[in-house]
Amino acid sequence: MTSLVPVLCGLLFLAAVAVEVTDADWERETSGKVVLVKFYTTDCSHCKTLQPHWERLTAHWHSEGRFRDETKLVEVNCDKGAGTGRLCSQHGKAGFPTIKWGNPNDLDDVSIPRRAFEELKNFTDENLKPLCGIDRPGACDEKQAAMLARIQGLDDAELKRKISAAEEKIKAALADFDKGEKKLQANYRRDTEKHGGKGNVPEGKLRAMRSDFEFHHSEIRRKKEKAVYEVKESGLRLAMAVLSDREKKRAMKDEF
Repeated sequence: MTSLVPVLCGLLFLAAVAVEVTDADWERETSGKVVLVKFYTTDCSHCKTLQPHWERLTAHWHSEGRFRDETKLVEVNCDKGAGTGRLCSQHGKAGFPTIKWGNPNDLDDVSIPRRAFEELKNFTDENLKPLCGIDRPGACDEKQAAMLARIQGLDDAELKRKISAAEEKIKAALADFDKGEKKLQANYRRDTEKHGGKGNVPEGKLRAMRSDFEFHHSEIRRKKEKAVYEVKESGLRLAMAVLSDREKKRAMKDEF
């Protein structure tokens, strides 16, 4: 019987799953946490490919137990219609599966070349931890602490100007992505039309065209994600948090 103990323990770790959440319990399950979230559908082929890697990642994270009170792995089933409609429309627009992480109110894309277990593990080991913020100054490194101090020294008008300028940079990154995506789609249509329509493209050629499209689409998507993340990290995230904190404090003061 004792020889079965390691096997049973292994099965328990493999059985560890991320918490499934809906619109109704999202805030309760994720509030105050740094989260890693998978948005998926049950009939999505890429979701099925990801699943064993996601299960291994979940088992790894549960077995490690790092920052157990501050972090959480969750997943959202976007086949549930109204039950997950808000979350999925907000975060699953790029297709499924979509993996995001960070503050539940300000999620970022997980931008890695491959979604295999090792890549996901390396990402979570490096990033899934308490984040620098006005409520967690102890999580700030020296550079972040200096940035937070500078931002807290700005008045509201200066903060709003800083936020507006950063949001314009994000809009530009999104516009570049949309432009690149439309160009890829136009090129794909042009290549199929050369053969008289997609139905006439030789199977091998069609597979190559699809592979080329997916590769370049992935590249421009990662470029967009990197640009957005860098803008947020350069001060937008902290500026928005500081302004929001001030507004909440003023609102509480006005109540009394």
